[in-house]
Amino acid sequence: MVSIIIGIIIIIILSAISTIFSNSRIKGYIGEKTITNILGKTLHGQKYIINDLLFIDKSGHSCQIDHICINKHGIWVIETKNFGGKIFGSKYQKEWVQKFPHSKKNNNFYNPILQNKTHILRLSEYLNICDIFVNIVVFTNRADISKISAPNVIYPSKLKAVLCQSTGKNLSLNEMEHYYNKLLDLKNKKQITKDKHI
Repeated sequence: MVSIIIGIIIIIILSAISTIFSNSRIKGYIGEKTITNILGKTLHGQKYIINDLLFIDKSGHSCQIDHICINKHGIWVIETKNFGGKIFGSKYQKEWVQKFPHSKKNNNFYNPILQNKTHILRLSEYLNICDIFVNIVVFTNRADISKISAPNVIYPSKLKAVLCQSTGKNLSLNEMEHYYNKLLDLKNKKQITKDKHI
């Protein structure tokens, strides 16, 4: 009798764990936390990090940006995807496809490069600048991204090296700190909660 009760308890616990980790919001959080850890903290004079920037743009639309890294090479806007399966897509394709090996069902999702392009447009309007942004999409290791034909779609292990690459842009210390402080002010305004963001 005791072994049956223990078995039932184990099944309930495993079921609860499975439900939690299949939740897309939890998966997103885990993916974003992975990139947050890789980016580390702001090091004044070298890099300025803002995670989970949520704000209302001039048109009244909500915008959530996973990560921003400001360094001398520009403002890197990073979209994180914690997806499994094989991902198919190209730079200008509106929807990308997620396929699983033993399933006939495919999952279509909005191209994260285009999604991040919208984020960059909204940042550009807010900061009143352009041509210093770099669009980066990071898929966690759960995904096979070998079928993606687009630049700057990478795994977390490549992120630090990519952020050190020359972009042809050269921000001064004053510019880096100015943009960082403006975005930090925007983050601290807390205009909207995640629950209200669509």
